[in-house]
Amino acid sequence: MTRIITSLFLLFTLTVTGFSQEDSTGYDAISSVVEDCQTAAISSQTKLIQTEFYETEKLIESLEKWSTGCGEVEPIQRMRILIKINQQQLTESDYRKYIINQIEKFKDRVITSKESDYQNVYEAHEGYFSYVPLRGTFDAKTKEVAKQLLEAQEKGTATYTFALLFSEDIDAFDAEISSKENELYEIYRSSRVQEEEDDYGDDWDGSIRLGGELGWWMPDEKLSEFFHSSPYLGIKIGGAFNHNWSVDFNANMMILIKDEDYRINVQDSIQETDSDLIFSITAAIVRTQKLSEKWFLDGSAGIGVNGMNTDIPLPVDEESEDDENEYNTLLTFDFNVGLTIRRKLQNHMLGINCTYHYTPYGLDRRLVDVFGDQSLRVGLLFMF
Repeated sequence: MTRIITSLFLLFTLTVTGFSQEDSTGYDAISSVVEDCQTAAISSQTKLIQTEFYETEKLIESLEKWSTGCGEVEPIQRMRILIKINQQQLTESDYRKYIINQIEKFKDRVITSKESDYQNVYEAHEGYFSYVPLRGTFDAKTKEVAKQLLEAQEKGTATYTFALLFSEDIDAFDAEISSKENELYEIYRSSRVQEEEDDYGDDWDGSIRLGGELGWWMPDEKLSEFFHSSPYLGIKIGGAFNHNWSVDFNANMMILIKDEDYRINVQDSIQETDSDLIFSITAAIVRTQKLSEKWFLDGSAGIGVNGMNTDIPLPVDEESEDDENEYNTLLTFDFNVGLTIRRKLQNHMLGINCTYHYTPYGLDRRLVDVFGDQSLRVGLLFMF
């Protein structure tokens, strides 16, 4: 295109939902359990913070009391792993469950603690963070211990990798554990693949999905000499091969709000006409990349047919009993590539789509005037 069109994808604010418990007896029981866990967590943290790290028996005693009230939550498993590293007794049975169930929660904890509103987030989700305050003394202690232990560990080992993680250097941890030479590589990779399959499976379970799109069509400089930017409507039908690949069938209609006359060759004569609508029907292969628990990025490449109506009727078939006139339609191919960023909203998806289209109208030899052949569509997408 002779001019560069920059599309800005908007991020949507995250929403928080809650639930109510109507059964007062059940609610009281749940409240009691939560209160016991919170009390155990606060009491145990205080003792752990006051205990020197070499006092292993006292540390384990406090962890056991905490575990009795709350179960093996992430901070407890984190401290247990650090103790095992210090004792040089860390085995796979000590950390396998943490890799499968807790690593992402710890990383989320570190990332959230760096945000300006971390305190508000913590207060709204104390249970999720195991009643351990963000940027608190407990985290500071495990971070300092991890940094001290890290210096004595051999790079590529499980002890080194966990010490690096608990030092809260998330970028370095991700780079380290992504190395095939790392001792934890296979376990971590397997756990992530399974998690992604579960997550994507919830979103795209292989069934047919339906969506609608509303947006704005922007022709290139040459094409805009005849057609101005206009709104478009679309429907999408698709299905997934797996959690990464899917196929979409799209039907879009550009409703032209302003257009200029152009010339076509019909029945050995050149006639002027205009168009009210441009339509496209395409099929696209889609590659999905999960960005986070709620956010996804789709890249697509497709091909189909594009057409624009005219007001010049086709020759009337004298033998036909149908009195309704049919009109000439200009047709060409539609090659397209696009990006969509979308967010999961319970059982639906809301996103923004930006797609580049190459439509060589000159292939239709009836066309006399020279059109442009490139355009951009930016729209709001809703998937059921």
